[in-house]
Amino acid sequence: MASHDLEHFAKLCRTCQGIFQGHWAATDEAAGTKAKWFELYEPPEWVHLPHEGSTSVSSRSPYPHLSVDDLRRSASDGCQLCVLILDAVSDEVSRVDDYGDMDVSDTKGTVAVRPYDPDAYIGGQSRSPSRDTLFFDIAYVFHSRDDHSDTDRVQRRFELIPVSGKNLAFMAVPEKDQIPSRALLGSISAWAVDCLEKHATCKPPKAAHGSSQVSSKFPTRLIDVSLSSGVESVRLCDGSELTDTDDYLTLSHCWSRTLPVRLLKENECSFRKSIVCKSLPQTFQDAIYFTQALSQRYIWIDALCIVQDSAQDWGREAQSMSHIYAQSLLNIAATSAVDGSGGLFRVKDMDLIAPCVIKATWSGHRAGSYMCIDQSAWQRRIESAPLNKRAWVFQERLLSPRTVHFARDMVWWECRQQRACQAYPGYDRMLAHRRPLATCRLLVDLDSSNMSGARLGWNDMLHNYARMEITKQSDRLIAIAGVASFFCKALSLPDEDYVAGLWKRTLAEDLLWRVHHGGRHTSREQCTGQFPSWTWAKANDYITLHTSKADQRVLTHIKAVNVSSPGGPFGATGTGHITLSGELVEVRLSNLLMTSAADEFRFKHLSIGAPQNSRMFDDFEEGLDDLVTYRDAGSQALVAPWLVVATEPALGSNTHSWTTGLVLRPLPTVGADCYERIGYLSVKHQEGGQWKLSRGDGRSEMSTVHLY
Repeated sequence: MASHDLEHFAKLCRTCQGIFQGHWAATDEAAGTKAKWFELYEPPEWVHLPHEGSTSVSSRSPYPHLSVDDLRRSASDGCQLCVLILDAVSDEVSRVDDYGDMDVSDTKGTVAVRPYDPDAYIGGQSRSPSRDTLFFDIAYVFHSRDDHSDTDRVQRRFELIPVSGKNLAFMAVPEKDQIPSRALLGSISAWAVDCLEKHATCKPPKAAHGSSQVSSKFPTRLIDVSLSSGVESVRLCDGSELTDTDDYLTLSHCWSRTLPVRLLKENECSFRKSIVCKSLPQTFQDAIYFTQALSQRYIWIDALCIVQDSAQDWGREAQSMSHIYAQSLLNIAATSAVDGSGGLFRVKDMDLIAPCVIKATWSGHRAGSYMCIDQSAWQRRIESAPLNKRAWVFQERLLSPRTVHFARDMVWWECRQQRACQAYPGYDRMLAHRRPLATCRLLVDLDSSNMSGARLGWNDMLHNYARMEITKQSDRLIAIAGVASFFCKALSLPDEDYVAGLWKRTLAEDLLWRVHHGGRHTSREQCTGQFPSWTWAKANDYITLHTSKADQRVLTHIKAVNVSSPGGPFGATGTGHITLSGELVEVRLSNLLMTSAADEFRFKHLSIGAPQNSRMFDDFEEGLDDLVTYRDAGSQALVAPWLVVATEPALGSNTHSWTTGLVLRPLPTVGADCYERIGYLSVKHQEGGQWKLSRGDGRSEMSTVHLY
């Protein structure tokens, strides 16, 4: 890349140029306090002395564009750094503005530049960049509209990486005359070839071939896009028509409330002759065009390849997702589109695609040219995008070895070993820490000789999956069935070991999931009657799964599992119950409090045992499964049976233990000893790991519990 190319990249307004001039120095207060810098709302510790030789030092330096309106004007005038910063803060600015009581026109901005701290951790992973790498931080403070008594803040961090001959090749100049551009198609092809040839972890895992649901490596049906070069029409074909040398792509998208064209029993014959592309949603049209642009012939689109009015076909294909996505050459993700009308090619500001190169003439740091990389871009544009909030898409992304994300700013690449983007097609350091590698490699690293590690991976996966949005709560289990099926095959487990989202071999411990209210989904419909009370799938909010330790003792024993799953272990779970043998103790939770967070409750007092010999406990953690049970308790105490499940020594203590179990509600109309789960309770006690309270005489009494 010649020097004039750098000039092309470095389009800065006069005020932004001033940031990278003059002298930068540390304040005395900053000495020895580098760690604080990583807290989001800490004030900057490094300051800009705007004029060479200045002696005044303040704890924060004003940003030249003090208001968001000023920033917008400069971005519209073509300053590339202003475009980058405005994009980085836009979501938060919109949130604050929509809230109504903050005035985004009356803002104050601060800026700071500081050396990279090699001892710091970002995203849970340590990194060791060049000592010449710098941090560039920008913060905006919003004031309340009335009296400025309240404030809100958005802070973003950019990484300034010195430009060298080596990383010049990683940059790309956007082509504005073609979508998708020749350069973009070339980058995607290069990413795919590199992945296929060099990435062992991105090859289709063996478990993808072993599904009992499929007999070949291809889906039951596919869309053949080769009818005409102009992509005026396509056709539905059978997977059996393909040969071993053929490949296919898949599409991940947000469903519209209504789809004008979808595969039904009545139109399957006509679909096999021709499907007029103009009749399809824009996202489908773009995906078909993109498939052809990559010189590929086949693509799988769920709405066009699954018979939507056939429960039998839908159930069979839903359980084949582990095969469909794992075997695909490439997954096309309509990441920024909220429905089928959004399409793939949504980039409106081409300046976001161009690498932002800064020319610094300052003193106090290394002068020269720097790549300015927004560290929040991956989280904002990929992880928090509309598509990746959807439960069905969660497993599609996890199962796909390679995904091309069409985001609102540019195109991004994701496989199990590499991240890249349109602006920096060969440079993935900016993205490597943004999605934990363990999550990306979860299905690849499964090992039947390390079942405890596999269980931790499953629990971590479920913790993230439970946050995903889903239209029909009854689909909560079927939408993760592909991953569950994959787990069984990879770990050589019989399909029957999977029961309603839990695993038979660790079923007692798996029952100890906990709901956390007050999250994004407190209004999620409770799925009464759809699932047994003991599975996490019926929860109406975020959950965490119990993590067993080596010194844990399981005190409850599973005697029988009776669950009806009409579609098999990975199908929709119906009614059923499990029979357990364990200690059943009466608990009394009282003094209900509401925390500062809306819809978050907790009890202040706990007593365990019958009234005549009960004991009070101060250190406990409880979580009822739904807010209705909390509200029904009101000012009254909640008295309920508690099934003791497991106990383990308290961390760092030789005298105390934590004992954990399930809070139950009797079901007398169902039968004797029949209960449903209504919550979770863990108690810290000085019993040396032994829990014997139910009789008051030091002996435990085992009960039979039928849990529905």
